[in-house]
Amino acid sequence: MIEEAINLFQPRGNMGKLKLIPKEELITTGPVDHADWNYKSAIKYIQLKRFMLCLKLLGETEYKKLLEIGYGSGIFLPTLSNFTNELFGIDIHTKNKQVEEILERKNIKVNLISGSADNMSFEDKSFDCIVSISSIEFIDKIEKACLEIKRVLKKNGNLIIITPGFSTLLDTGLKILTGESAKKDYEDRRKYLIPKLSKYFQIKDKITFPKYSAFSLFLYHGLKFTVS
Repeated sequence: MIEEAINLFQPRGNMGKLKLIPKEELITTGPVDHADWNYKSAIKYIQLKRFMLCLKLLGETEYKKLLEIGYGSGIFLPTLSNFTNELFGIDIHTKNKQVEEILERKNIKVNLISGSADNMSFEDKSFDCIVSISSIEFIDKIEKACLEIKRVLKKNGNLIIITPGFSTLLDTGLKILTGESAKKDYEDRRKYLIPKLSKYFQIKDKITFPKYSAFSLFLYHGLKFTVS
């Protein structure tokens, strides 16, 4: 059952457990922030698989400093707090303080800033791990974002990307389930996202959901990159 997988706000130490902000505490931070989908019966199973892919790629490593790019409503930040003592987030919306307050009520300390991944204010080699779930494909200046990520990621640090698959069939399914248009949201960025990332980073691991699929109809790709 999906509900059994969302062990909300369990004690620290359960690194592999999924912890999300409860539905009633979520705030909407922008037109493509659909955090409530994680609780909608028609699509929540698919949504939660993104987070499970990320957990698998994170493994049991605890990082000194971890950054989430495109944290949105902060729904996944409680889970990421299990993997680091210094948690950061960046997003283009300006509701960072509201999200921080929600997490502080759960005794989760996080440093959130408003900004774009293609122009970050962090110092060089700031982070041991950077995570982006269903967000980097929205960035227009992906080449510039790659350079910025490479700049702020430490040598041998990990970059974990969870990004949606690309096909007309999958996009039609999204439209039926949610009424949203993948073509409108992503334009053609999904076509060149992984090749662009591979230009700047080395792939350490790659997983998909589903694990096997005819005609490469994967709903999500999970990739762990490193920088040398």
